[in-house]
Amino acid sequence: MAVTQAIRRAVRGFGRNLAGLWKFGTTPPPGRIYVTESSLDASRAHMSDGLTFAKLKALLRAGEGGVLATPLELFEDMESKDLHLAGVASIRRDLLTGLDWDVVSAAETQEEGIDKGLADDAAACVREKLGNLRTFDRAMEHLTYAIGSNLAVAELVWEADELVELLPIPSWRLTMDLNDPEHVRVMTKKQPRGVIAESPKFIVHRPRFTLGCPISKSLMHAQAPIYLLKLLAVADWAKFVEIYGMPVRWATAQPGATKEEKDEALEMLANMGAASYALFSPSITCELKESSQRGTSPHKDLVDWCERKQSVGWLGEHMSADTSGSTGTYAAASVQQDTLMGKLEDDIRRERRMVGEQIIWPLVAYAFPGLEAPLPRFKREIPDVKDLAKMVAVLAQAQQIGVKIPADWAQTTLEIPAPAEGEDVLEPSIDVMADNLVEGI
Repeated sequence: MAVTQAIRRAVRGFGRNLAGLWKFGTTPPPGRIYVTESSLDASRAHMSDGLTFAKLKALLRAGEGGVLATPLELFEDMESKDLHLAGVASIRRDLLTGLDWDVVSAAETQEEGIDKGLADDAAACVREKLGNLRTFDRAMEHLTYAIGSNLAVAELVWEADELVELLPIPSWRLTMDLNDPEHVRVMTKKQPRGVIAESPKFIVHRPRFTLGCPISKSLMHAQAPIYLLKLLAVADWAKFVEIYGMPVRWATAQPGATKEEKDEALEMLANMGAASYALFSPSITCELKESSQRGTSPHKDLVDWCERKQSVGWLGEHMSADTSGSTGTYAAASVQQDTLMGKLEDDIRRERRMVGEQIIWPLVAYAFPGLEAPLPRFKREIPDVKDLAKMVAVLAQAQQIGVKIPADWAQTTLEIPAPAEGEDVLEPSIDVMADNLVEGI
């Protein structure tokens, strides 16, 4: 009976892998498609220069019309010029790429119908191949730019059936044919209409599934008007400071002042900004008139509002990036930290799906042809961060109601080493320490 089931699994696996290899080809497409070409990579357009609402609308519409490079370059330009936007984007992406990764056997995630030996072999194979791939981490960092634009592409470079490199594809190489909206294309000098980016030759990271243009409902698409509003507010703020922020040099000519005295006074007023002093004729009275418009500029409030919206869009909250003017920041930040962790878990789930479908699947298909090898799972390791202050308070309360707490467990949990024999130790009881810590909370 067991032999019959094994034969059936092998037949099913052979059929499934034949289907997969038929889609991919019996061997992976060798070599590289992306190479640096001066006609495509020499210069950038800097899409945000002279940005207006009309120009912004046109750039976004161009992306929806298939010219993906136009809004994608705009989004990158926005990040390079807006320090706050770059900061919150880095927080979101670095939270993901800063985590260690591993490849987990399907035998650990599924209980029934799994050939444990084959599943473990597949996981070990993928773990080794990705671990030896020197460009893997760099490519994964590049693919996190899809968090924001909803699109990032990398190329898988194969030699025979071995994956030897992952190449980030720059955004200005991407396009889309409106007659084939399901596929993103990579432009080359030989194929200006673009090569279809699909597995097993390319990784196309689209965290959120959208019909048609992948960037039309992206986070950066929504952030673009906020960026422009902030840009205009800062420009107006600079003009306001130039006009009202500096005192005005004011000279009054007395009756009888000659033309030469007036011309000399005018020249001195022009030079006072650098010289800070001047010698006027007795016929000229000089004053510095302070602005009466102090405290009336609305620009700071508008800029702060824009930056809070940028933070909320990227992080789900704003207190991770700015707590100025806030009250009750500890409790609020604790709640908003949970929101940020929710964003991280969502990014991990979407990344795991992308790696599983577009990297692990072809690796396993080529490494185990004709076998129903269970696909291993890509995993990010989220460290377990302990709140030691709260743990001490809990231990104190447990001790007060008579709960017996093993000393070795308590020291391990609190990350306190056991004292050596004869070593001096601190004497205050756990109750006193807990009271002090609770007051701090």
